[in-house]
Amino acid sequence: MGKKHGQKQVVAGLKKYLPKKKLEGRTVVFCVNIKPAVIRGQKSEAMVLAADDGSTADVLDVVKTKVGEEVHF
Repeated sequence: MGKKHGQKQVVAGLKKYLPKKKLEGRTVVFCVNIKPAVIRGQKSEAMVLAADDGSTADVLDVVKTKVGEEVHF
C-alpha cells in the first residue's frame, strides 16, 4: 500500500475466482480510506477494486502506477 499507508490486511471474496498465484506480483487498486471491518472473523482494513459478471472476476491492474500512488477515475 506504499509508505503512506503501510501494510494492511484485506479480506475479499475472490478466492473462488482468483487463486493466490494469479494475484501474486500484480499491482492493483485498493480503497484504503474506509473504516476497518470484521469479515469472516478477520479484520479487513482496505478493499480491493474488483469486478465480476457472476461467473468470473478480476481485479483492476495498474501497471503504470507506482505502489502507494493515488489513482483517479
